[in-house]
Amino acid sequence: MLIALIFILALLSISTVLSLVYPIGGTWERMSDLNQSIWDRERVVLKEFGPFVFGTQTVSGGVQKFFGFAFGPFLWLHRRDYGIQALINSGFPEPIAKLVQGRVLLRMKLSLSSDRLFLNGHATPFKVEFYEDASGIKGVHTLDPTPRKYRRAELTSVSEPSLAPIGKQVELGSI
Repeated sequence: MLIALIFILALLSISTVLSLVYPIGGTWERMSDLNQSIWDRERVVLKEFGPFVFGTQTVSGGVQKFFGFAFGPFLWLHRRDYGIQALINSGFPEPIAKLVQGRVLLRMKLSLSSDRLFLNGHATPFKVEFYEDASGIKGVHTLDPTPRKYRRAELTSVSEPSLAPIGKQVELGSI
C-alpha cells in the first residue's frame, strides 16, 4: 500500500513539473476547414492545475465543460454538454436533451506541438440512440474518431528578425 502511495505521489509530482514545461492552459481555437467568421469559431478555455485540466466552451444555448488529465505534451479530455437549448440545437428532442444534459458526449486525445502553439489529435463522439417517440434512451456508443486540431489563440511574441519591413525605406534626412 505504501509503495502504491509513493508511486502515485511521484507520478503527480512528475506530471506537475511537466505541466510547467508543456503548458496546456489558455485559450485554444479549433481549426476547421469550414469558412467560419471570427465570431463563429469554437474557442475552448483550458485551465491546468498540475496534471488536471479543466475547461469551458460557450455554445449557443449552453456550455460545454471539459475535464481531463495532462502528462507532458499529452492531453486526455472528456466533454460534458449543458444547456437544454444547446442540445436541442444539436438535434436532440427536448425530453432526450433533458436526459443527456451533463453526460460525457465527447472524448479527445490531443498532443501539444513542439512549438507549443497547436494541439493535434482526435475526438471520439458518443452516439445517443433514443426511441422515436423520445420516451427514453436506447443506448449510447462511440463513433469513429475524427481528427481535431486547435491553435493557441493568445497573442504570442514575435521575434524582431521575423518582422518584414513594410513599404519602402525612407531616410530621415530626405524628408
